[in-house]
Amino acid sequence: MKHIYDDEASTLGDSFLKISALFFVGILILAFTTNPVATGTKEGERAPLLDGAAYAGNGWSSFDFSGQFDTSWDGNSSSNWVMLEFMDTDCPY
Repeated sequence: MKHIYDDEASTLGDSFLKISALFFVGILILAFTTNPVATGTKEGERAPLLDGAAYAGNGWSSFDFSGQFDTSWDGNSSSNWVMLEFMDTDCPY
């Protein structure tokens, strides 16, 4: 059986391998040098600051979420609950 050697195919394969290696090295550098995006809160952390206008059933009023915290809460409190709804108004569904 005769083996055929193609110089041009070897050059293309080597170039592709080098470019792929550079691409993955770049991705690894980005992955290890950037800070992760903080998402959500973990147990024991405070909720993010939130203030703005809130609708109270008969009109809008100023609302500051951090002012609603009871620092002396012990788990047996019967105080009012606050529900926050985040909605996307440009959702097509």
